[in-house]
Amino acid sequence: MQRSRFVFSVTHPICDGIRFDEITLFPPKLQMMLVGRSLVWATEFEAEGQSWGGSVIASSTEEASSIADSRGLGERVFGRIGGLGDLQYLPDPD
Repeated sequence: MQRSRFVFSVTHPICDGIRFDEITLFPPKLQMMLVGRSLVWATEFEAEGQSWGGSVIASSTEEASSIADSRGLGERVFGRIGGLGDLQYLPDPD
């Protein structure tokens, strides 16, 4: 059953107190390592008339779907993030 009202954080990928983008928990180097090891899955859900994208860290499609389902936002897993896209390597400050 789809809910009619969601509450979003204005500063973090959080909906109704649930973080829907796990990759943002980690520093850039760790993000790149997780993506490089094929452990990050893209998710999507609809709320407030918009499509919202997120991520799940998991070792299989089944595990990713189980995690997304457990968040209760109606997310669907639509694929593994296989490239770095917007994730960029940031060198350590000197």
